[in-house]
Amino acid sequence: MIKKISNKIKVKEIVSMRDYIVDNYMEFSQEWLKEDEKILVSAENVAHPVLDEARSLSNALVGASCQNSEIFAITCESGFLDDELDVYSLDGSYEDLMELSIVFSPFNFLLFPSNLKAAVLLLYTHDVKFLAGDQAFIDAYGGTCYDLRIKFKDFVNSQQKIAPDVVDYISNLRWAYLKMGIDDLDDYPYD
Repeated sequence: MIKKISNKIKVKEIVSMRDYIVDNYMEFSQEWLKEDEKILVSAENVAHPVLDEARSLSNALVGASCQNSEIFAITCESGFLDDELDVYSLDGSYEDLMELSIVFSPFNFLLFPSNLKAAVLLLYTHDVKFLAGDQAFIDAYGGTCYDLRIKFKDFVNSQQKIAPDVVDYISNLRWAYLKMGIDDLDDYPYD
């Protein structure tokens, strides 16, 4: 069950954690990623987590990397004062993630355990999400790092063929792919 956090001191603490994990509300900070040599994977985010996606995220969030840690969800967009943010604690269950997908439906948001060992940044505005953590976190989400990267590469390449004229959308997908440190996408006429 998700619980809204309203204690101002706790909210401020969670905002500080978010600001350490995320850079400019849109990507993970290099400092945080380098700590524990986290693995970064990009993935499609057509809508916030529902059904199979919620199951995959739940598996990752209750796995070894996040055990014995409180899990938080927080709005990750500029222009909000601390007391305007949606901040929740959750146990990482499938039901929690289904409920969060409704609460955060119009917003970008961040999911992370209090031990800061992993995180999921869901960018509704860019149709992508970033996952970062150790190999166990990535495996629990749904496959090896290599498999997930290939899956996202195939998705980006297919979208370039299906919707080549939707330049902002394709640019966002390519940007997310390049964040993984790989540049082997099919040619795109707007490069």
